[in-house]
Formats: sequence, C-alpha cells, structure tokens
Amino acid sequence: MLNEKFSEVVADVIGFVNEDLHGTNSNTSFTQRVSQLRKSVESSYADLEQDKTAVKHVRKAIKELLNSGRAHQQCEADLSSLLDNLSNNALKGGLGAVGAALSKFSVAFSEVNALLGNLMQSLSAVMYNPLDSFVNTELKVDLRKGVDKALKDYETRVEKSRKERLQSARDSRLEVLPVEASDGSDRERHLLQLQLCEFLITAADVKSKKQSGLVQYLSDYCACQLTYFKESLRVLQQLHCEMRGLAESLDAARCEHEGERRSLVKLRDELRNMLASERDNGSGSSVAYSLHQSQGNRAHGTAKQGYLLKRSGSKVKKVWQKRRAAVTNGCFLLYHADDSLAPVSLPLLTCQV
Repeated sequence: MLNEKFSEVVADVIGFVNEDLHGTNSNTSFTQRVSQLRKSVESSYADLEQDKTAVKHVRKAIKELLNSGRAHQQCEADLSSLLDNLSNNALKGGLGAVGAALSKFSVAFSEVNALLGNLMQSLSAVMYNPLDSFVNTELKVDLRKGVDKALKDYETRVEKSRKERLQSARDSRLEVLPVEASDGSDRERHLLQLQLCEFLITAADVKSKKQSGLVQYLSDYCACQLTYFKESLRVLQQLHCEMRGLAESLDAARCEHEGERRSLVKLRDELRNMLASERDNGSGSSVAYSLHQSQGNRAHGTAKQGYLLKRSGSKVKKVWQKRRAAVTNGCFLLYHADDSLAPVSLPLLTCQV
C-alpha cells in the first residue's frame, strides 16, 4: 500500500484538477492553490528520490548476490572436476572403494551445482532483470523538470495576464475582478495539470515497485529457492544412502592402511635402534684422532739446523737473504742477520725430523 502522506497529495491534486475542470470560478480557485501544489510536489519529489535510492540499493544487493552465487558455482564445478580426477587415479591404483566414493561425491556436487545454476538464473530473471530495467528506464526520467517548467510557465502567464488586465483597467478606469486575472492561461494551466498527473503516476509506480512489486519478486524467488533446496536435499540424501553401502569397503581399506602403517612404524623403530647400537659400539673401538700422527724416526735425532732464503722487505730492490733456522723441542727458530739478536720462535703443531 502507498503511504498515507503520498495518498493525501494524490487526493488533493485530483480534487484541485477536477474542481478546475468541472467547477465554477475554476481559474481563480486553481490559481490560489498553486503554492500548495508546489509544496506537495516538493514533498513528493523528496519521497520519490528516497524510493529511487532504495530500489537502486536493492538492485545492487541482488547483483552482488548473483556474482557471489556464480563464483560459488564455478568453485563447486572445479571441485567436482578435481574429485573426478582423483577418482580415476584411485581406480587405476587399485583403490576401488575410495575411487567409487570419490566418483559419487563428484556426481553429487555436479548435480547440486547444476541446481545452483538454475537458482541463479531464476534470481536474475524474476528479480534482477525487472529491477534493472525499471531503474534504467523509468527512474532515469526526471519528471521534476517538467513540473517545474509547467509551474513557471503557468505563473508567468498568470502574472502577464494580470498585468495586462491591470493596465487595461487603468486605461479604461475599470475595476479588475479576480476571476479575470487568470484569463488566457487555460493552456498553461492544463499543461501544469498534465505534468502533475504524470509526475504522480511515476511516483506511484516507483512506490509500487518498491513495495508490492518487490514483495512479489521476493515471493517468486523464494519459490525458486524452495525448489533448489528440495532437489539438493534429494541428491544429498541419495549420496548418504550410497555412502552407507560403501562404509564396509571403506572400513576395510582403512584397516588395511592402518596395518601397513603399523608394520612400517615397527620396522622404522627397529632400524633406528640398530643404527643407534652400531654407533655406540663403533665409538668405543674406533681409533681416536691423534694430533701428531707420525712421530718420525728418532734415529735421525730430535733437532735440526740449516739455512733458509728470506726475501728482503726493501721497496727499492728485493734480494734473497740467507737466514739460519733451527727446529728443536717442537719450536721453529728463525735467526736474524745479526746473530746477537734473539731468534723468532714459532711453536709447531707437528714436528718431525
């Protein structure tokens, strides 16, 4: 139902226009009510803009619902395809029960996905398309311009007629009667009344579309949803019954897998213990690393002396210099050119003579 405020505006306009068309002294009566009509139009226009915004928001929400539903439909189709591939691989690998179960799930998801596709088509047909057409056609027409122009033309014509009558009366020195003030404005007045009717018709259509029309769209969509859920429930119940039939085969496959796993775990633990035992035994019998591997032949003595050639550090001319060196008591001794100076001593990790 249309709201009471709008209904009052419609009733007022109908009364004004009928009185103007069929009453007496209609010109003056209608002219006096133009300001009231202007206020009614402004109030109705504000309500109309709110209704337009509400309808557009509903259309946007339905579009988002459509997009999300189609995205879900694509994901479910991909899942069905993947399950079908897994089923084929399981059957090739000799896993008959698992392959059969995966195949049944793939078929069930495919059927539910087809039902979801039908639901999205119904949502588009019974809700989105009518609202989208309404928004893109009727709501794009700005009837406020027509009403404002008609009001302006009418008021201009009335004012012009009033001035002409006043001037004529001054020239002839006659009294200007109020009924005469609007003579000659019939066309403008009727155009204004026509624009008012068209404006209110569009406003009524928008309100009807937002209220009773939207309720009808939602009712139709709920009927489509009911069909979708009933058919989906039928498919899933059938799948549930089939899974009961495969339960024994799946339990047998699960028990076989558990037995194989227990055997592998037992073998793994046995190998771990064996390797740990070998490592412990090997650590006690293995030869430890000796820092000084070979001690050399002590028959040759434990010390040795000789000379080494050392390159000079001169930047101008580099020459080889002869230096006395000795190895004794695990130290390497390098003497200077001046034998009176103490040699440089270098401890050795290994020392063989």
